[in-house]
Amino acid sequence: MMDASRGPSLFGSRPPVALPYALRCLRIVAPKLVLLTAAIVALRFAMLGSYPLSDNTESRYAEIARHMVASANWVTLMLPGDVVFWGKPPLSSWASAAGLQIFGINEWGARLPVAMMGLGVTALTWAWAKAHGLRVGLLALSLLWGSVVFFASAGAVMTDMALMLSVTLGLSGFRSALAGADARSRRLGAICLAAGLAAGLLAKGPVAIILILGPIVIYAATGRQALRYTWAVPWFKVLLASMVIALPWYALAEVRTPGFLEYFFVGEHWKRFTEPGWTGDLYGTAHEQPRGLIWLFLACGLMPWTLLVPFLLIGRSQALRSTNPRPPRLSLPIDDAPLLIAWLLVPVLFFTLSRNILWTYILPVVPAAAILCARWLARDPRQRRVHATVCAGLIVVMAVASSLLLWQADSGGVRSAKGILAAAKTQGHAIREVVFLGPVPSSASFYSRGNLTGGVTIEQLMAGLDVPSGMSAEHAHQLIAASSRDWEALPDAFRRGYPILAHVGGYVLLESPRGVTPAGRQTGVSAGTTTGEARVPLDSRDVCVDSCRRPTEPAV
Repeated sequence: MMDASRGPSLFGSRPPVALPYALRCLRIVAPKLVLLTAAIVALRFAMLGSYPLSDNTESRYAEIARHMVASANWVTLMLPGDVVFWGKPPLSSWASAAGLQIFGINEWGARLPVAMMGLGVTALTWAWAKAHGLRVGLLALSLLWGSVVFFASAGAVMTDMALMLSVTLGLSGFRSALAGADARSRRLGAICLAAGLAAGLLAKGPVAIILILGPIVIYAATGRQALRYTWAVPWFKVLLASMVIALPWYALAEVRTPGFLEYFFVGEHWKRFTEPGWTGDLYGTAHEQPRGLIWLFLACGLMPWTLLVPFLLIGRSQALRSTNPRPPRLSLPIDDAPLLIAWLLVPVLFFTLSRNILWTYILPVVPAAAILCARWLARDPRQRRVHATVCAGLIVVMAVASSLLLWQADSGGVRSAKGILAAAKTQGHAIREVVFLGPVPSSASFYSRGNLTGGVTIEQLMAGLDVPSGMSAEHAHQLIAASSRDWEALPDAFRRGYPILAHVGGYVLLESPRGVTPAGRQTGVSAGTTTGEARVPLDSRDVCVDSCRRPTEPAV
């Protein structure tokens, strides 16, 4: 049985360092790292609602959340055109839907829950790193928020931040289950471990089990003491609790839309991982990349630290020999370095085996990298140089990020239909008069609150279809919207007949010389569509058991 003096709990206990050392750290670090770290966090939150949602990822998940709010259907994830979305579990969409309910249908409401998840990761990283000293904790937070991949993802509507929070919560809970100061702290750690596993299953799926349990297995193999501590965790209760929390949604999703489990587990997980260029993706592409590119993603995602920190190697050995610093004695019952290293390496090694990867797959390792790097920096006796380097990195990230975000705000975003819908309203047109070339993008559906229900193919546009019944010719879909890429691919002779009214956010708004009829509901791959996005049909003869019709809402 482990004794009651094993160390700090998950959220910390008494300060593990002497008071004079803590005061010295505050005096040295506070004017620099604390203020700059607070500034970069404040910048991220301040910019959440200042630029439009981008196609395809951000607007897709924001539209799923908007549809949840509008339909009160929190089980089946839906895309524009009454298309069921089987690609991801609902945790991040639930969070964004809650934000939309509270703050309205806007960018702030969709992004704020994601940013709050980032704050959750921040709190867990602080709790872990502070056990090694106040200076390590402050450095870890600076490195975390200064990482390009974390700063960008902390305000982006996508599922990866939810997975990152789940992995961080699970591994932090495991550490607390080992190093808790008393039985209550260790019990809280086990609860957090179970919550992390359950949240991971609802955020991304079974991959969360690998990213959480993989480092734990490797840590347990590092020695007899580690194995004994790991075995002392109430694993049966932890796994049972996580399954009880997560599995009901999977069962209900399969009942509502039969075929979900086969596509999600066999397709989205096994085939996406094992088949390079997997062609069964119903909502996009497999994102095939050269094997091992995940390591380059890691190096780029941790910038600017991958460029700045190596400069501190110059003269470090000499400084250590001349000062012979003695780190403060900490009341840590376990050596968590093997667990942190395993946490850093397992996800990267795992995704090295697959060629279908995205840059966001490195997100779960960022807290481990920040803590390990902070411990290494804290041992450097050249404190002024270390702090100057970290502060320089934070300043660079803030300058570049604020410039890019302000540019997005001024230019109408990156691939966002918000600008052309606003242009149509400015010219006195109703949103329903806009028809898109190809499937309606998620950003258009979000900003129109679902009032754009169909698009036209290139063939239909060139054929010049008749005006819809019940609408006068002078007001029937006079405006055509298309992505800049699709529009530029059309013949010049054809494009000359459609004057451009606005060119904003990667889309063009055109004045149609004659009305055209939208293609109606999208129940398959539309002819002439250049996005390559396949569709899961939903009708009474197919897979939708519950009502999949979009409710009518007023346009914005």
